[in-house]
Amino acid sequence: MIPGIDVSHYQGVIDWAKVAAAGVKFAFLKCTEGVGKDPMYSANMATIDPSIIAGAYHFFTVDLPGDEQARQFLTTSIISPLAPSLYAVDLEQAPTDKGAYAGQALKFILAVEEATGKPPIVYGSPSFLAKYLSKANIGDSPLWIAEYGPPKPSVPAPWTDWVFWQHTSGGHMDGITTPVDLDWFNGDIDALRELELAS
Repeated sequence: MIPGIDVSHYQGVIDWAKVAAAGVKFAFLKCTEGVGKDPMYSANMATIDPSIIAGAYHFFTVDLPGDEQARQFLTTSIISPLAPSLYAVDLEQAPTDKGAYAGQALKFILAVEEATGKPPIVYGSPSFLAKYLSKANIGDSPLWIAEYGPPKPSVPAPWTDWVFWQHTSGGHMDGITTPVDLDWFNGDIDALRELELAS
């Protein structure tokens, strides 16, 4: 498995050279939430070490249409000439209307897939994803599972395997002064590069 991290403005200013030297091969950077922008996204994209595969993720909110959130995410993440190689959507905010939520999540996924040519990676806990999503809602999106503690993560239906695994939120890393989420990629570097968007 290949080690990686995911970060947001909570990690402050990051020394990406030290992060790369610690062995990190990929990093998901928080880009947007709803129609707002993470204040450290542009700085992280501008300073991330070139040896680290950069991904952007969107925190999906329940109070806004999925296509509107997708437009904000795509507009913000495509910062010429800097653009991420991976796209992901964070699904963890519980809705009051399960059916409406699933439909809006699908709108987001389809809009990102249409714009990039690949479905976004879907992040969430096993219990949340099993409760609120189905095959009709996620298409062919790869799974980024968030589960802490077990030797291997649970895989909720309709997925059959995980691609990324956030295994702790309390990791420590050279170049980052706060606790940080640590992740694994389930494969080798060639498999990881197959997920990257065409440049």
